Amino acid sequence: MSAAARAVPLLLLAGWAAQAALARPLTRGIEVRAARQLRAPPSSLALRLAAGGVREAAADALWLTVLPRLGLPWAEPARKAAWIEAAAEAMIDANPRALLPAQYCAGFLERIEKRHPGIERVLVRAMEARRLRPFGRMEAVNADAWEPPHDLGMNLFVYGSPGERPRALEWIRIAAEKPLCPTLVIDFFGSLRAREGRPLDGWELLRLRAAGTDNPEWRDYFLHEADRARGAVLQGWALEAEEALGRFPETLNEVLAHGPEAERAALRADRDRYAALTEGAVVRPGGRQVEIPAFSDRLVGEARERVRLLAREFEAKRGRPPLTLAEIEEECGARIGPPPRHGTKWAFDAAAGEVRAIDDPADPRLSR
Repeated sequence: MSAAARAVPLLLLAGWAAQAALARPLTRGIEVRAARQLRAPPSSLALRLAAGGVREAAADALWLTVLPRLGLPWAEPARKAAWIEAAAEAMIDANPRALLPAQYCAGFLERIEKRHPGIERVLVRAMEARRLRPFGRMEAVNADAWEPPHDLGMNLFVYGSPGERPRALEWIRIAAEKPLCPTLVIDFFGSLRAREGRPLDGWELLRLRAAGTDNPEWRDYFLHEADRARGAVLQGWALEAEEALGRFPETLNEVLAHGPEAERAALRADRDRYAALTEGAVVRPGGRQVEIPAFSDRLVGEARERVRLLAREFEAKRGRPPLTLAEIEEECGARIGPPPRHGTKWAFDAAAGEVRAIDDPADPRLSR
């Protein structure tokens, strides 16, 4: 074989090696150039001038343009964050009632940097958005929206520094006060404040929501949940008093004396708050319970109605009425908790398919 023939395979191997060596940087260069496509950030002024009298429609069109780009890769995250914030500003200005674009933009800013300062700017701008109404009156269009303060509070709570925790709780409280905010947010706020020695803050929020609604059903619901919250707090303080005194407290004053100092000070300073907290509450030393009788009566009524419905479900499945409460629980996969008043248990009336509370000296809640 000639020298030229022997050189051909060597040249092919060298070419393949060079191609492999160049493929990776060339591919990376293509990706970087694609990610660095210049994208002019949307302008609020330009959008207003171009939209004329159809700003909301223009905002919708801009949103449909922005949304697919939010998840695209950018080689320079800081430029992408600036673009997202500019887009959010333009959309909020064009249609301030549309909160979803602001929430999405804040969420994608969070993906770039957990505590990106643009998150707060975008959400606060959405909260403070105003619209010109007839006769030159400016209207705060998102005054009742709970989502922006909730999102900002949770961002601060999850990713903020310990020094930002008070601001996080304040934003969550503002969200929880809004008329349509889910009660889960109130529960979350209340539990956080309880850990800080302020267990009555959740109760206060529920009372505030009750006072702020014109719907009688919602008002009744919030007041019912407020009674549940204050009853749980008073019972907890009573058990702490029992540990300190060696016996269950006999008066509400003995119960309140073992609450956190911050709460005791607040109650001393506000007699109306003290009256609202203690209204209808009764200390039952023999039952080791601080009870709100009206609340207990309602719970008993709810339990009766639930058992009545479950008894019908049992009969529909088994073709006969249930004989015991245990049969209902087993067949329907439901658990009926004990009656709210300590020292009682449920007695099931098979003929009527109902329950009633009867005395039970063996109730474990009677002993420490």
